Amino acid sequence: TLNWDLQLPSQNDDFSAAAELAGTDGQVTGSNLTATVETGEPDHAGETGGASLWWEWTAGSDAPVVFDTVGSTLDTLLAVYTGGDVAALTEVVSNDEDATDDGTSELVLLPQAGTTYYIAVDGYLGVKGAVTLNWETVAGLAANDDFADAIAIANIPFSTVSSNWPATAEAGEPYHADR
Repeated sequence: TLNWDLQLPSQNDDFSAAAELAGTDGQVTGSNLTATVETGEPDHAGETGGASLWWEWTAGSDAPVVFDTVGSTLDTLLAVYTGGDVAALTEVVSNDEDATDDGTSELVLLPQAGTTYYIAVDGYLGVKGAVTLNWETVAGLAANDDFADAIAIANIPFSTVSSNWPATAEAGEPYHADR
């Protein structure tokens, strides 16, 4: 069965036609079957794409926001930028693969309230299919998310229970275990 909706031109194919996202949490779906790459468009997450869709979101607070492409039917590239021109964007954060290695991407944005961010979802090496973009505001990061805030271990043996979700990587932080 052919789904004709997937054949319609992507309304948010170009940066200048980015679709607006609203709210602290949500989900949008679409297709990049007719999407293209623009002149001057960056490689998202440092990888070659070729079928990008764009969204625009203005942060209402400084609370961390998780963006992911879970539910997409293609291997995605995900990137968040600031700037007003596709050829002069500043990358804030990007991701090619989340921890599941299923082709979806996930990242944590540490926004500044009132700042407008541009979110690109592209198909790795130009692959096309159904695109899902999810976003969710989270309560906050662990107190020891940054190296400068590491927890001192005073007594051995030491035991603690915590989570690294949604921890972030700092600028200059090395990869751990080649990831």
